[in-house]
Amino acid sequence: MRGGLGRLKKEREERTVNKRILVATLTLAVGLSLVNGAVWGELRRGTPAPDIRAVDIAGQSVDLDAIMAENPYLVIVYCFSPAVGEDLAARLQGLQMRYGREKLQVIALGIEQDEEALQAFARRLGIRYHIVNATQLEDSAWLQTVRQFPMTLFVETTETRRIDQILAGDGLYTASLLTEIAETLFRQRREEALEIVEEAISEGDDRAARELRGYILASDGKLDDAEEEFGSLESHLGLAKVALSRGEFERAITLADQAGDNPYAAAIKAEALARLGKIDDAATTVATASTEEAARPWQAAEIANSRGRVKHQLGDIDGAVSEYRAAREIDGYGVKPLSNEAVALREQGHLEEAEQLLAQAQRVSDDDLVATLLLQVRDEREAANDLRRQELIRTQIQFLSQRYRELKEEGLHEPADAWSTRPLTLALLPGRHDVFFERAGTDIALQRGLEERLQADPRVQVLERTMLEYLLQELELGASELADPNTQQVLGQVLAAQYLGFVDYAQVGADPVAYVRLVDTETTALAMQTSQPVRIDTLENAAQNIVEHILAETADSRELRGLVADVTDDIVMVNIGSKHGAALGQRFDVFTDGDPIEVGGRTIAHRQNTIGRIEITDVEEDYSLAEIVVLRENAAIEPEMKIRISTAPPSDDT
Repeated sequence: MRGGLGRLKKEREERTVNKRILVATLTLAVGLSLVNGAVWGELRRGTPAPDIRAVDIAGQSVDLDAIMAENPYLVIVYCFSPAVGEDLAARLQGLQMRYGREKLQVIALGIEQDEEALQAFARRLGIRYHIVNATQLEDSAWLQTVRQFPMTLFVETTETRRIDQILAGDGLYTASLLTEIAETLFRQRREEALEIVEEAISEGDDRAARELRGYILASDGKLDDAEEEFGSLESHLGLAKVALSRGEFERAITLADQAGDNPYAAAIKAEALARLGKIDDAATTVATASTEEAARPWQAAEIANSRGRVKHQLGDIDGAVSEYRAAREIDGYGVKPLSNEAVALREQGHLEEAEQLLAQAQRVSDDDLVATLLLQVRDEREAANDLRRQELIRTQIQFLSQRYRELKEEGLHEPADAWSTRPLTLALLPGRHDVFFERAGTDIALQRGLEERLQADPRVQVLERTMLEYLLQELELGASELADPNTQQVLGQVLAAQYLGFVDYAQVGADPVAYVRLVDTETTALAMQTSQPVRIDTLENAAQNIVEHILAETADSRELRGLVADVTDDIVMVNIGSKHGAALGQRFDVFTDGDPIEVGGRTIAHRQNTIGRIEITDVEEDYSLAEIVVLRENAAIEPEMKIRISTAPPSDDT
């Protein structure tokens, strides 16, 4: 998974055109008042944004679409009069200087002013961004629909490019505008959000800005600071969010109840109930929460997304997809509903649609889970389109299912070679659990990550996941059957798997915990177990830690053994290769069994008659070639002699 994520991160750097935020600010005339979601003429939230194309006072072409393609985080279109709005114009210049044109682009539309006055205005304030005389707009008809001024529009930079918010200001206009910008960056998970909301608070100490600060701090994991902010505001809603983030689910429920009849509180309470395993109560709680009554669009989107997650957990995939779509219709920047819907479609087999949604989510924001899921879905689509591979899997399923039934009836067979090291073959069985994850597909992403990392080690073979899933379906083997030791032994022999891997989850505190165990298919004894907390932002680390533990307890710790297969002109062929763990330069003692060693009337071992020592010079998948470095006097290395990796230093080769 690490290599795959590296590839995706490179793609994201090359395609940063898809990572942008546009805030179109159209501020006209004087007299300031704050209005959210209002309708102004034909301009209203959710409708397409107007086109802006013109030539600025410096003679440069200005095209809103072209500026969007330049990849800035923010594009602010500011309509002003030199007589009104000077403070904000200067503030925008300061922001652009602070963050750079690569993150912040500004287009200023001068209303009812000639170019000479606009040029003087720009010189006086040192403005470097685009200033356009509004009369020079190629299409200014939309301005005629505006019946009240001033007005600010926030425009999404999603494929639909809709009006995201309508804002007018009063005496706290600068603070209100900064708060809206910070909120947009927060929804995009940009680190600059906190800095800008701090600036908004310093401008007017507005409650809305302080509440936003609390949510940003909570999202950044700064829960103590968030709790202090919400506590000073006596915001039970915000405190409920902090408690949920801490894993204090009972407290989150209590605080959400204290927040009163608040739809966002219902979403927080529902997630807390789901984390406690009370999924039916969660469904009841969030079922009637009104998205229209939510204070902010992103909260409304989280309410719909919460309903979707609960339905998803209950197995209502179609209902979940409908809610996820409603959520992303409300908030075009919502990565979670995009990702969740993609997972639901993936489960239904709609891989192309799932890939499209994940690619869209990646354009909105860098997200580790989205990157992982996108890579996996692309691999699955490629595999699904490989008709030859699909036919091979079907043939394998037929053979293995028949073999399984035969062994069930006939009983297990002893392996022909009980001495040689077996290939370290793992079958990671599909996980089944009742843990509620904040993001759909978290468990799938982790398990695929384990498979990919294990498969990357040449000493390990991971059985084809698709084939394994189909086989379990064909044999109707569920979780209860797989827990049976006899079934484990038979399945292990059919699959030629040394270990069966089980990944289970439990809710422990704030985070689910993955419990991974390997069962030896010969003895059905527990060969290894480990656990890791599962967090979205550290999913790669969790997978890597689990794999390192698996390898330490299996490939790294086992003794490498085999048999001599052939000897020709002092070149020794042995029956272990790369898939068993053989590597260039390894040295093996060659020996035969001597007299038995008995104790209590029972043979516990045989004395070792050492014949010589060999060194691996060539490694293939199933076998290796070696040269003789030590040979006992009057002895010869012959086929069927045993070999064991040597622990003696090279200086002993005499």
